[in-house]
Amino acid sequence: MTTDTAEETPVERDPFLTATRMMAPNSCRSWTITEARDGRFLMSIADSSDGLDWGDDETSGPFDTWQAAVLSDPALTFLRSGQPSEFDIDEDESLLTAMLKCDRSDEFLSWPTGSAGRIGEYQIFFLEEGSGGEPIPFLATPGGEIDGEEIADYFADSYHPGGYTETSSLIEFAPGLAVFIADGDEDNRFTRNAVLIVLSESPASRASGVTEWLGYFGANAEFAAVLELAVLDPYHHLNDEQRKDWNDVLTHPYCRVHFMVDDATRLELVEMLVPSDIEEALEDPQGESGRALYVSLTEDDHYAERFL
Repeated sequence: MTTDTAEETPVERDPFLTATRMMAPNSCRSWTITEARDGRFLMSIADSSDGLDWGDDETSGPFDTWQAAVLSDPALTFLRSGQPSEFDIDEDESLLTAMLKCDRSDEFLSWPTGSAGRIGEYQIFFLEEGSGGEPIPFLATPGGEIDGEEIADYFADSYHPGGYTETSSLIEFAPGLAVFIADGDEDNRFTRNAVLIVLSESPASRASGVTEWLGYFGANAEFAAVLELAVLDPYHHLNDEQRKDWNDVLTHPYCRVHFMVDDATRLELVEMLVPSDIEEALEDPQGESGRALYVSLTEDDHYAERFL
C-alpha cells in the first residue's frame, strides 16, 4: 500500500537495500528500501526507459521489517530469465536469497550458465528440489565458489597413467540445504553440474545427506572417508612412533575426505560408514585383527575394494 510517509522520513544513511531489474525492452525498475526514524522501513520504486534517467519515486510503507518490504512487491522477488536483477543489501545475503522465486519451467536460470542476476559479488542460480520440486535459489561466483558453509570436502589425484584429478565441496547454503559441484579434468566423468542435497536438521538426516554426496565419488572416496572417521587407538595402546606409523597408513594414497560437521553428525557418519571390523581392529591396533588390518593396508593395493 502507498501511505503518507511525511513523518517517516528516512534517517540520513545509505539505503538498506537497492535493486534494479530490466522488466522488458526499454523498461527498467528500481527499488530502494531505507530505514525510517522509528526503526521501520520504507520502499521507493522508480521506473526508467534506459536505466539512466529515472521517474519520480513512489514510496510505500512503513513496514515492520525489511523482509516485509521486499515481499510487498512480487516483481522484486519473482525472477525470470532475460530479465536480470541486481541486488545490494546491507545484511546477510542468504536471508534475501531465500525469498527469491522463479517459474519451475524456466530452465535458463540453472547452473552454470543461467544466472538470474546477482546479489553483491555472487550470481543467483536455481536448482530443482527433487524431480518436479520447487526451484531453490543459491548464490555462486562464475568460478564455482558457492556462498555458504563448507561441511565436507573431497580431493582425488590419481597417480596412474590416464588418471584424473577431481575435487568437490559440500556447501550448506541454507539451513538443511546443501549444494555441491564436482570439478575435475576435462575428460573426467563428472561435469560441472550443481547437485542439491537435502540435509534436514537432525544429526541422522544430516549424516544421510553427507553420505549421499559421498556416494557420487565411488568406493575409493568412501574408503577415504572410513579412514578419516575411524578412531585410532582410543585406549592408548600405541607409543608416539607407532601412532605416527598408523596415521601414515590410515591416509589414502590419492583420496582425501574431510568432514566439518558437529560431533553428533560425525557419530552418525561413523555408524553409517565405518565397518564394525575396522572399528574393532583400530580399538586395539596391536591385537590380532589390528595387525592384520595394518598388513592389509600396507601391502594390498585392492584392499579397499575388497573390504567395502
